[in-house]
Amino acid sequence: MAFSTSSVRRLIVFPVSLHPLKDKNFAPFLFGSFLSSIGFWVQSVGQSWQVLQLTNSAFLLGLVGFAALFPNIVLSLFGGVIADRVNRRPLLIGTQIIFLSTATLLGILTTLHIITVWQIILMALINGTFNTVGIPAWQAFIGDLLELEQLKQGIALNSMQFNLSRVIGPALGGFSIGVFGIAGSYYLNAISYVAVIIPLILIHPRHRERTSRQQGMWQDLREGLSFARKRPSLRVILLLQFIIAFLVFPYIVLLPIFARDIFHIGAPGLGVLNSASGIGALSGAILLVVLSQHLKRGKFLLVL
Repeated sequence: MAFSTSSVRRLIVFPVSLHPLKDKNFAPFLFGSFLSSIGFWVQSVGQSWQVLQLTNSAFLLGLVGFAALFPNIVLSLFGGVIADRVNRRPLLIGTQIIFLSTATLLGILTTLHIITVWQIILMALINGTFNTVGIPAWQAFIGDLLELEQLKQGIALNSMQFNLSRVIGPALGGFSIGVFGIAGSYYLNAISYVAVIIPLILIHPRHRERTSRQQGMWQDLREGLSFARKRPSLRVILLLQFIIAFLVFPYIVLLPIFARDIFHIGAPGLGVLNSASGIGALSGAILLVVLSQHLKRGKFLLVL
């Protein structure tokens, strides 16, 4: 018995929370993002293990993490304004090419056995700087791909892919160190960026982006701060983000020390420790996808 294409399409029923996956632009972008996120976690495990092996220093291990986050502390407000004023697709392509380049360079330096912790810190600082515009542009770009009524589901799906990669990527990273060496962690991440660069080149955003603004950047920044100040729910979310960033997430930086010196489980064990931290986040992300249609905006942001 033959089925027509339209008949097959009618048999494939997506839950409302998964409707964005039917979008021809969003689906490849999300899949490429997932592969790239896995690559990010693969490098994260390899790089942290390498820093500990090179230096035996908890301080320098923390300094690498600080170098990656410091630009976000200083420039994040401006990054959001810039991402709102420019064409986001070329911006994202450019940032991904830079991340690909830094990963490749670190891989080459490691292969040649001339890598130093200061080179790693410099690359972390460069990546962190471009992340200040890349992350807000990434989040806003989802709105360029989807209709407004699908935006919450799209954001939730993006959160789910990232947290799923937090489970898969670190475990793969720990395993890859034993198979390919630390340099392989960098090369795998570099290759993973191709998976998101290609969709970014090929897809066509649904909504036309604003490429020019009448008012200045400082006025945009003041309006954004005023918007946050007038909304108590948003202030609570920002406060929670601050507390989590400074009091909870730093433990991830020290996991290599626990893996090597306390639990004696090596690089594969480090990958497992990192993956375990992603399981809870993934559970929350799945719940967010399921409930995205029913949560009001404030509660949705709080859960996210």
